[in-house]
Amino acid sequence: MGDMDNLYGVLGVSRNAAQEEIKKAYRTLSKKYHPDANPGDKKAEERFKAISEAYAVLGDPKKRSDYDRKTEETIHNAADNTAKKARGKAAVPPGGMAGFDFSSMEGQFERFFGFHPKTTEIDGEKLQRTKKAKTNPLDMTDVFERYMGIKK
Repeated sequence: MGDMDNLYGVLGVSRNAAQEEIKKAYRTLSKKYHPDANPGDKKAEERFKAISEAYAVLGDPKKRSDYDRKTEETIHNAADNTAKKARGKAAVPPGGMAGFDFSSMEGQFERFFGFHPKTTEIDGEKLQRTKKAKTNPLDMTDVFERYMGIKK
């Protein structure tokens, strides 16, 4: 946001300026850029209009409060949009993957795969171990045999 886009910048005061400081800045600038003081100067006339419009908002505490709130929302939304663009299309909500709670991995695993990874229980029943020793810790043979009727 350029200084001239910002009403505080138009008046040359800080965002936390007191009402009296805003009024003083407006009076000083409006005298300096008034059309009577600058006959035929289009730039001075444009500047005078901008100063008057800025003071119409910032000189009124209610309008100033509304302007500050809208400016904060605009800045916040712009920052959000920038962050979303930076993350790209693979945007992940704060806290990780959508609907996936990393604080309870075992519970999530059980919900997703249908059995608890440490107890190998399916719906409260122990999986039957096949006679041969499994070399793959993620061997799903028992699950497939049980739920899909696949036999080796």
